[in-house]
Amino acid sequence: MSKNFWLLFFVLSVFTSTPSALAGTKSINYLNKASIAIVADQQQPNQVVFGKPFNVEQCVPGLDANKVVVSDKMVVYLGEALKDKATGSVVDASGNAIVPKGYKYSFHATEAAANAGTNPLTDDRIEIQSPTAGTSSLWLRVYSVINPNDQPNVEEFTLTIKDANCTLSERLVKLQDMYACKDDNGQGTFNLSSLIGELYYGQKTVELFQNGVQITSPLNNFKAVNNTDIEARIKLLNTVEEGSYTFTLYTESLELNPVQASLEVVQSKEDANGRYGIFDLNKAKQQLVVAGDSVGYYTFSFYKTKSDAERAVNVIASPEAYETLDGSFVYVRAESKLTRNSCINVEKMVALKVTEKPYIPELENVSYCDSNVTSFKLSLTEQTIKIADGRTLATEDEIKDPNFDPTGKFTVEFFNSKDDAEKAQNKIVGAEIEVQINEAKQIWVRVTDLMTGSYNTAYFYASIGYSKLKTEVANNRAFNVCQVDNSADGKYYVNLRTTESYFIGKLKSDQYGPSLNPEGAKLTVHYYASEQDVINDVRMDESLVTKYAIPMGGKTPTIYARVGMQKEFDCPLAENYSSFHITLSTVPVTEKYPSENTLQLCADSQTGTITPIILGVTSKDVKNRPLKAIWSKREYDSNNDAYWKTIQSGDQLTYAVTIAGDYMVSVGFQDEPFPGTTSCIITHSWTVKDLINVFVENADATGMVNSLDVNEYGEAEVVIGSKGGLSGNYEFAIDSGAFQMSNRFLNVPIGSHTAWVRDVVSGCMAYTDFTVFGYPKYFTPNGDGYNDTWTIPGLMKHPEARIAIYDRYGKLIKQLSSQGEGWDGTFNGKLMPSTDYWFTVEFTNDVPGQPKDGQKMSYKGHFSLKR
Repeated sequence: MSKNFWLLFFVLSVFTSTPSALAGTKSINYLNKASIAIVADQQQPNQVVFGKPFNVEQCVPGLDANKVVVSDKMVVYLGEALKDKATGSVVDASGNAIVPKGYKYSFHATEAAANAGTNPLTDDRIEIQSPTAGTSSLWLRVYSVINPNDQPNVEEFTLTIKDANCTLSERLVKLQDMYACKDDNGQGTFNLSSLIGELYYGQKTVELFQNGVQITSPLNNFKAVNNTDIEARIKLLNTVEEGSYTFTLYTESLELNPVQASLEVVQSKEDANGRYGIFDLNKAKQQLVVAGDSVGYYTFSFYKTKSDAERAVNVIASPEAYETLDGSFVYVRAESKLTRNSCINVEKMVALKVTEKPYIPELENVSYCDSNVTSFKLSLTEQTIKIADGRTLATEDEIKDPNFDPTGKFTVEFFNSKDDAEKAQNKIVGAEIEVQINEAKQIWVRVTDLMTGSYNTAYFYASIGYSKLKTEVANNRAFNVCQVDNSADGKYYVNLRTTESYFIGKLKSDQYGPSLNPEGAKLTVHYYASEQDVINDVRMDESLVTKYAIPMGGKTPTIYARVGMQKEFDCPLAENYSSFHITLSTVPVTEKYPSENTLQLCADSQTGTITPIILGVTSKDVKNRPLKAIWSKREYDSNNDAYWKTIQSGDQLTYAVTIAGDYMVSVGFQDEPFPGTTSCIITHSWTVKDLINVFVENADATGMVNSLDVNEYGEAEVVIGSKGGLSGNYEFAIDSGAFQMSNRFLNVPIGSHTAWVRDVVSGCMAYTDFTVFGYPKYFTPNGDGYNDTWTIPGLMKHPEARIAIYDRYGKLIKQLSSQGEGWDGTFNGKLMPSTDYWFTVEFTNDVPGQPKDGQKMSYKGHFSLKR
């Protein structure tokens, strides 16, 4: 029988097993009786020498005591390929580990599957239907746990099936070794009862022995230490035949480095609870593993409590940026990728220490204020003294001295960005920086403790501002704010900063005069509750400024405003201030329709009549108060300046549009809900685009396509063009034909036609009429056989057509039939002179399905005779 023939009958079955990292893959135990060659993980896979798997041999099931076939299938566990069945060694004859540490394995029926890592044999187990004697090849794939995509080691081994001279022991199923996690007593718990029926195809007369003593304790909860051999014995009833097979119980554990793991970072912030730091917990992984192990052998996760680690709940989701207090701990949950069982270790913690940052006092801006300068050099010396705060600063020369003692020494350095300060790069050289007027440079300072390397950063602004500012005088002006009166709690708030631009005044010169303050000045407005607060510069808190309480329909008390430079500048406030108050009015709630901002005019496809677009608003007012509307259209004066022209006003909330343009509606209440306040309106706008503009290329002003491309059958090529529409995406048709994406039409007959364009997005259609009629512009009757006569070739299919030719004075020169040879340039046998001649033509229109089909058509034109 062929070597691989019977492998075609493998039936993979599912047995209860512990899931592994990859389905169908296993990892070898490293507490076996024989020593194992271990190669450091940094050397794999290039320097690992793999051992050769052992060949497996087994007999067919045979007959039971009653001479009945025990089973029509054969079960083979392939574990004997990984260790010597006599000694239990997991290294080959050369001393090389078959599955070295840091590797997993899987069995495959073909070499191609082994190389590709596909179709592994489930549970290292195969079933052979109707087995017969023979030898077949199987393949062991060994691959890296750390780099599973690296080239695997694939080795062939043989499975030999015997059916003669077999003892009962040789016919038994090769039971798998069993694995369990080691408990605190160094034992594992095993379920041996599951093996009773597996030893010999369901036969139950099986006894288990340990060191020759029969096991009597509960088989489903058997306790054993590592490397415990179990002998399974079977005696067939009514016979003297006995057999046995020995397998091993292994306990697995996950041993981590007993030394305490810890991380240390520089302080990120500080509050009443203490110093905080941002830790990358992943950096503790290397400290957690024992020497010689790789981090890649394990899966680590981190938790705030041991209870969470034990239950695997509330995992720290972002271990690479975990912010916590100095002196905190995190708990580690570790799982080995090398074990068969999900053995875990939750006994390790990582201590987290935060190094205190050097203190930096609160920094004030370095500002200079003078409206008459354009730039100025600001000194950093005073800031350096303030930041040093009595600490000893080391110079660069001192630091370079090989005998320099950094104890108690610091550096203060300045940078133009936070990134530069954090990386200590591109520092500012010198004690002065030049700043332009109205500029605020953000300067970053880095203070470094030279003894510990700990550093801290902060920033201040170096700025030059204006010394003379003004506040626009409002004279207790009332500013009206509009809001919807639908507050659930009846409370309303306004943002005082909506008045800011008014008090700052114009910042750009224009035709109405100079600006109130310097052009482009970086200004803000400070708000005050009373005039005395203005004098004492007691400013409103920003939370009040942006959320000032006010009743609907009411007004605020008098508020005061004063202009100043923005916070980056420490410059004097404006020399004057102003008072104002705010009133609050309600505004209608409306919804416009159509909701689209841009609309397209459409024309009726039959009549060409423009279909009006109805613009409108729907009231959503909760109190159902009547509304009024003013409709406007954008127009342009003689200087082409735009303005809004009222086109309709009253209680009409709709307007019919038939002319393209920009439209706006302003909606307010017919009766002011809060008398004494300013009425509020809400506006909606639309842009209505004109009808699609349709044209036919090469058509003259009358729509005639007069081209010599009209062939003798009276047909021409017509190209339709279009402009406008919502999308610029069109479909085209001629007469009653189907619409198409191409705008080019062939074989269009002479006569009157209609060109259609349809906007794909809006569905709007537009059309134009055109005619096809081609005739020669000149002819040369010189007897050379080329262009010697003049006729209209496109009328060949119109025998009813009649053509008349006239001279410049209107005298009839020649009458032609569309079927004739044409005019030869003579009159009564005389040659007519070179000049222009006129013609008329009458024929019957032939455009089936069109209104003009069958109508009499006539055209006039002229051509030249050249000699």
